[in-house]
Amino acid sequence: MNHHEEVSKTTVDTLDPIIETCLNVNGAVEPYTVFDYYDHFQSVAQTQPSFLMEFQGGSYNPYDGPAAQKVIAVNIYMVYGGTNWGNIGFPEVGTGYDCSSPIHENRLICDKYNEVKLFGLFVRVAHEFTKVDRIGKSSKYATDEDIFTTELRNPDTGAEYYVTRHEYSPPTNVTKLRLKVSTKAGNLTMPTSGSITLNGRQSKTLVTDFNIGSSGNKITYATLEVLTVVDLGDRQVVVFWALDGEQGEFLLKGAKSGKALSGKAED
Repeated sequence: MNHHEEVSKTTVDTLDPIIETCLNVNGAVEPYTVFDYYDHFQSVAQTQPSFLMEFQGGSYNPYDGPAAQKVIAVNIYMVYGGTNWGNIGFPEVGTGYDCSSPIHENRLICDKYNEVKLFGLFVRVAHEFTKVDRIGKSSKYATDEDIFTTELRNPDTGAEYYVTRHEYSPPTNVTKLRLKVSTKAGNLTMPTSGSITLNGRQSKTLVTDFNIGSSGNKITYATLEVLTVVDLGDRQVVVFWALDGEQGEFLLKGAKSGKALSGKAED
């Protein structure tokens, strides 16, 4: 006979900000109201993994969102919602129930799907990201104080993740900056040449001391975001990505030789 015990878990259900902030679809963009999930879970459920069990498809990684705030699990609601037949899904919404989803009710892929895939590929290879402590958060990390940064660190390996965003969400201006980071090789400001480009409503997660597969090699630092890492026996392939026109800089530790390839992704 199987015996099942009840599990008590503190979770958060967050409604899509689009519903509450679009007072006028033709008006100015409302600033996103930040909720500090990290401090909330530390207060109400310090010993439990932070879980967002119903986080709208339009807001699963907002400004200062779950990636920066050490959230362990996110249920994206919805990736594809389909049709609300007979109000089965929820009686107070219309027939369509895709809730700003990456896949529309008519099954067409929208622009948001691109972000979902990029983030999914990253967390698949960022194994040290599953256990991090929040070291700091402020506008002092970047050379431009309009940029807010959260520093996360794996206590076992020292791998670090710097989540950057604009302090104020509505503007769409492009900002050039350099970022003060910590590595096992010492503290530095990256890049050593040039700058990091951050678009107005974009967030970047940049890594230091990042393990490359099972090779023992590391990304000491990178101003490009990691797309994926492929472990091909005795050879590792690291794929970075950036928007068209952007440049980046990275330093690999342990690699005796390498070959850099570049190209443009096709739709």
